Amino acid sequence: MGIERFVPIGALFACTRAADALVARDAAGSYCWADFTRAWAARAAQIAARPERRYLLATDHAYRFAVDWYALMVAGATAVVPPNHLPGTLAAAASWCEATLGLPVPGRPALPDPVAADELPEPRFAQARVELHTSGSTGEPKRIEKTLAMLADEVAMLEHLWGEDLGDAVVLGTVPHHHIYGLLFRVMWPLAAGRPFFALALPDPLDLAAEVMRSERAVLVSTPAHLGRLPELVELAQWRPRLARIYASGGPLAPASAHALRAELGAAPTEVLGSTETGGIAWRVRDGSATEDAWRALPGVRLNIDPAGALAVTSPYAGVTAQETGDAASWLDDGRFRLLGRLDRIVKIAGKRLALPEMERRLAEHESIAEVAVAALPGHPDRVGALLVLTATGKSTLARDGKAALMMAWRERLAEHFDAVLLPRRWRLVTQLPRDERGKLPAAAVEAALAGPEDAPLA
Repeated sequence: MGIERFVPIGALFACTRAADALVARDAAGSYCWADFTRAWAARAAQIAARPERRYLLATDHAYRFAVDWYALMVAGATAVVPPNHLPGTLAAAASWCEATLGLPVPGRPALPDPVAADELPEPRFAQARVELHTSGSTGEPKRIEKTLAMLADEVAMLEHLWGEDLGDAVVLGTVPHHHIYGLLFRVMWPLAAGRPFFALALPDPLDLAAEVMRSERAVLVSTPAHLGRLPELVELAQWRPRLARIYASGGPLAPASAHALRAELGAAPTEVLGSTETGGIAWRVRDGSATEDAWRALPGVRLNIDPAGALAVTSPYAGVTAQETGDAASWLDDGRFRLLGRLDRIVKIAGKRLALPEMERRLAEHESIAEVAVAALPGHPDRVGALLVLTATGKSTLARDGKAALMMAWRERLAEHFDAVLLPRRWRLVTQLPRDERGKLPAAAVEAALAGPEDAPLA
């Protein structure tokens, strides 16, 4: 049976979906619409009767998160969603909350399980808020408050853009739901669209493969870091008739990874550009064309590139004020745009300006390199180093000719585009880049890896 029509987030409380309609599943069982309605209604009535308005919401189980999140929205409260579930992070986030839901936090009151609601509270969606956190990849994480209307409008846009293609496919994800990408794509959008979702993140490729094969049709919500490893670890050809679409966000998908996935699955992942502050900005699918790296703005998003090349976003999913992204960009004639790297990732070496993203792009074009990160060397801001993940070709060359031969080839490639004084002074081979759970590369993690004493074993 196909899914029921899309229902806006704010109308779910009065939705008349079939009681047995599947909402979510996990390894132990499944949860239907009647289960979901009873659970959020009881929790919403409990919250509405209490004085606390700010709740820390932290659980690894996306269905339980969805229940408590929707209850908070109906009750007009604020859901404070921490960036991770480490004890120190939970304690810090709980310090600016009045109560907790989900994981316990010492010293903070936790709500008991609610009793069944005799009647539903009057919805207070206008007062509802979700407080999220930025990744902190370029500094300390920041708290970002979203209204329910902002999030609901973005969900409606996603369904308008891709809903027909997805149908009733079950939503699987390798990403957590406590970041904006996972919250929208793994929880809110499936709920509004009547599309079932798997309640646990599936970072292990074998667990993910089992759930894909268990599903008639599936949607995968992932990151470039996870997707880049899949072709070597699972039989992707078996997924081809089952996958409706793959989404990738959290960083750029390496061209080699996109092309490998396209060869196995018939289409490259749909990459989504965005941030906690701006919401979704743009999307692309690499198709092998000369302009496959170009991005197209999402519906409703207005973009501006100033004379200095800085990209700014005005979006209904983030309020009405234009926001600087910190990215350099340039227009294509057809209205799409190319990203040219972070404006804060330009360094000066021997008086010459070096755009680190441009050097990364040139290195990534070499057949031996799967992924690369370039950064100033710790303690030596006038020198740069490169972290490199090798392709199968690169590993073969390393085994046959040694690292010196690879470094010579990389220097020759870069020398076609950069002055010799700008070339990396350190080449560190790693099995994977030090990405966080969002797929982002924290600057401190890159610097720490470059400061390490040895190359990683690559066998």
